[in-house]
Amino acid sequence: MLSKSKIKAAHLLVMYDNQMTREEIARECDTSRTTLWKWETQDKEFQDYIQQQIMPSIRAAAPSALRQMVYLSSRANQDSVKFSASKYILETAGYKAVDKVETTDHTQLELIKEVNELAKKQW
Repeated sequence: MLSKSKIKAAHLLVMYDNQMTREEIARECDTSRTTLWKWETQDKEFQDYIQQQIMPSIRAAAPSALRQMVYLSSRANQDSVKFSASKYILETAGYKAVDKVETTDHTQLELIKEVNELAKKQW
C-alpha cells in the first residue's frame, strides 16, 4: 500500500509533469528530490500506480492520435512524414518489416547443380 506522500507525488507527476519541477513536487510531498527519484526509478509499486493513473488519459487520447497519424500518412507535405506515419500505423497493427532473413549456405549456382543432378537421376 502506497503512503499518502507517494500517492500525492504520483498524482502531481501525472497531472503536472511539464508544469512542476521534481524539486517542487518533492517539496509538496514533504520529501526530498532524491527520494522522489528513487520512487520513480526503483519503487515498482509506485511505478505501477503511476501507470494506472496514466492509462485512462492515454486511452482517451488514442483515437485522436490515430486520426492524426492517418491524416499525416496521406496528407503531410513531406514524403518523409507520410512514410513515418504510415510505417508507425503498420507496425502498430502488427505489420513490422522483417529485420533479418536467414539463408542457407547454398549459392544459386550450387542450387542449379543440385537440381540438374536430381533431374539426371530421375531420367
